[in-house]
Amino acid sequence: MYRWFGQQPQLSFQPFDEWLGGMNEQDAAASRGHVIRSSCHSIEKSRQRLGYYPRYSSLEAIQQAVQVLITQGKVTVPASK
Repeated sequence: MYRWFGQQPQLSFQPFDEWLGGMNEQDAAASRGHVIRSSCHSIEKSRQRLGYYPRYSSLEAIQQAVQVLITQGKVTVPASK
């Protein structure tokens, strides 16, 4: 189980349209466009042919990105209960 800053993540599933409904129109349009145009590619061919391995796992990249946003004050961490 992952812990970040000593707290358990509090995540829940929302159907995509319901999730978009909680956003303003501009953010919803950007999110919808991102999901529609995004694709998932494998790096297996690069691993096999070039010996490529990413520097960070997907989770590590997300954790580092969120930490930068926290450091920049763009994301705040809720106070512990």
